[in-house]
Amino acid sequence: MEYGKEDGLKSTDTLLSYDESGENIFMNLRVLYTDLVKRSMKVYIAILPNGAYFNESDFTWNKTVEFQFLHKSLVAKKGSTIEPVTFEIPLQTGNLKDYPFDKYTSDIAFAATDNSTKKSIPLTIYSNVYKQSISTKFIRDRTGDLETADENLQYYIINIKRTNIVYAFCFFISVVTWGLTILVLNIGFDCMFFKREIPPTLLSVGIVMLFAMPTLRKTQPDIPDIGCAIDFLCFIWCEVLIGIASCMVLYSWLLRWKVPV
Repeated sequence: MEYGKEDGLKSTDTLLSYDESGENIFMNLRVLYTDLVKRSMKVYIAILPNGAYFNESDFTWNKTVEFQFLHKSLVAKKGSTIEPVTFEIPLQTGNLKDYPFDKYTSDIAFAATDNSTKKSIPLTIYSNVYKQSISTKFIRDRTGDLETADENLQYYIINIKRTNIVYAFCFFISVVTWGLTILVLNIGFDCMFFKREIPPTLLSVGIVMLFAMPTLRKTQPDIPDIGCAIDFLCFIWCEVLIGIASCMVLYSWLLRWKVPV
């Protein structure tokens, strides 16, 4: 079994456009990776001509064809070897600071023109996206299509967001973070206001947790530097409260400490 090709848990395969005629060009679009920090997506497009455009004897182009992908254009000359194309697409909207609720959009277009007749060539487009920590969808926007007698350009909007498992894991980490914070706060209030004596081994629990929280935070998939949306929901407030509770515990212990007789 080809990895990610026949297993729905590993990849999402979508037929974006289909043409039944024999005189067409087949395109297999694959997303190689998406770098949200650099705001770019790298795609790989395998191109396979059919009919009069394909020279079966030596696997070359039988005609010169011009391609337009909005962010990349190329010319496949007659007699040249059929090769895939790879290029990067910039992400136009979205902010990493909204993690994990950040959403991004971009666009891509597909058009092929016969250089001899200057007429558009029908396309069959197939997309393959390997499942990562982000979800990528191609949605055709027909308002951006250019359909004339001689030209047919297909325009697609690319929507990118975090997957549901990322949302669930971030929620789980937030619950754990708040649970540990409430536990340390409870110890601090018991020591300060209810005069509870705690064993010496618990004196440093707040300090240890204060430095353990950043490590717990980093377990969230692809989380950016401190200051994103999820931090204002739990991490920043929990760090402040744990720091206050730790000071309460240590201060209470110092007030009750007596010189050994």
